[in-house]
Amino acid sequence: MQYTTRAFATSFQAGNALALAAPNSVTILVLVTCLPDWIKALIAPSMHAQSTDIATQIMLALPSEFALAQAFYDSCGYEGAAIREDDQVVIAKSATNIVGVGRLCREHGVLVLRGMQIQAAFRRQGLGSRLLAGLVAQVGQEPCYCLPYDHLGAFYAQAGFSAVSGPQLPDFLAQRLASYLALGRKVMAMQRMP
Repeated sequence: MQYTTRAFATSFQAGNALALAAPNSVTILVLVTCLPDWIKALIAPSMHAQSTDIATQIMLALPSEFALAQAFYDSCGYEGAAIREDDQVVIAKSATNIVGVGRLCREHGVLVLRGMQIQAAFRRQGLGSRLLAGLVAQVGQEPCYCLPYDHLGAFYAQAGFSAVSGPQLPDFLAQRLASYLALGRKVMAMQRMP
């Protein structure tokens, strides 16, 4: 019988178990703590990297999926502008469910990254970084701006974004930033140059 490894559910993210799935769909759970250290060293890193997002795919959404992506935004309580037909929407799908969305919008001739959202159960597993990488791959060779929450500055910096001040922004984004700050939102302006 041939076995393939797959990551186990989120309750085993800490690397305490490894699931082995047989072709007949029987799953055997092996406690990593019972294995010799040299085997743990071989399998534990891959378990941490994969966790539940092993089956999650990052892809450019088809226009027919925009309504589902918008429904996902609504379920997250996202208050930004609705998805437009000319947006480039990147989604994270686990099985057939959307578990993450981000998009690139062309506003006043400027590319803006907006609406990065990850379903709560899929956070802190690297999925946000994968989704951001998928978005950056769509940017191409032009400047791109975003207005993330302050605490996410380092997250966006890993994808090449750097902090900019209001005067360095296109007027419409400087106005949006000012309105967010006036509402008490702790956001910052960032730019990614080619």
